[in-house]
Amino acid sequence: MLFKCFVICHDVIPMEIKGKTVMSGTSQDELIVIDVARQSKYFSLEKRDSESIHLRDNQDNSKIEVKVLKTFEFSSDRKMMTVIVKMDGKTFAFCKGADSSMEPRLVGMSE
Repeated sequence: MLFKCFVICHDVIPMEIKGKTVMSGTSQDELIVIDVARQSKYFSLEKRDSESIHLRDNQDNSKIEVKVLKTFEFSSDRKMMTVIVKMDGKTFAFCKGADSSMEPRLVGMSE
């Protein structure tokens, strides 16, 4: 699930330039994470728009379509980003952000 979070919760956009897919984004960190995910044995980002995210399972090359229900962009107030999606008939909220924002939200987690 961690690599699905990596390839779902970001603002990187794949673009076709001269027959090659190039990743475009404002955060160098996000671009690196997307590249690491692509090189992993888990998932790669194929396509993305405001309504859906298309992934490829790197193990069996199958395609996965994720429907984007709502995106809460990163802000300096929240210090986190959240993407709510529907995938395989289930709804998930993928979040990422600063430790100071994420840790207080970990309800029920032990030390």
